[in-house]
Amino acid sequence: MSVEKNRHEAWENRCQRCGQCCYEKIEYRSKYYLTDIPCKYLNLKTKLCQIYPDRCQLKDGCVALTPEIIAMGVLPQQCAYVELIKSYTAPQSWESLPANILKTLKLDYQ
Repeated sequence: MSVEKNRHEAWENRCQRCGQCCYEKIEYRSKYYLTDIPCKYLNLKTKLCQIYPDRCQLKDGCVALTPEIIAMGVLPQQCAYVELIKSYTAPQSWESLPANILKTLKLDYQ
């Protein structure tokens, strides 16, 4: 097994399968806000993506998690991917957005 494959497996194994990364996010003024709207491909019972191998091709806006993406503050504080990052700023709830912004949102529920 190659070093790169081992590294990839170790990265994937860090995931605790909470499904929080599969909830829609809003970016506003360079900050991320977590919604309570799951991706339509997230199985809410298993908390697993139903199209995981092809997710980045089949779902607009889905990206593979990398240290650089995570550092942008897109995952909740309790996520295993961020637990070792000092000074990590987790996304806030989308309900904390200014009221005038909330009124303009058109979120894709499905």
